[in-house]
Amino acid sequence: MAGIDDFGNNIVQKGADPTGSKDSSAAIVAAMGAGSDIIFIPKGVYAVKKI
Repeated sequence: MAGIDDFGNNIVQKGADPTGSKDSSAAIVAAMGAGSDIIFIPKGVYAVKKI
């Protein structure tokens, strides 16, 4: 059975940093462009400079 992590729209799997130490903008943009209506954002603190 597929879980949420299997759909490829988990921003951490796209390279986002849930500690807030690094900019996660590119990972969020990559998840938005992955062709799904659902983007999974796991619990954490995300630094976002520009989307």
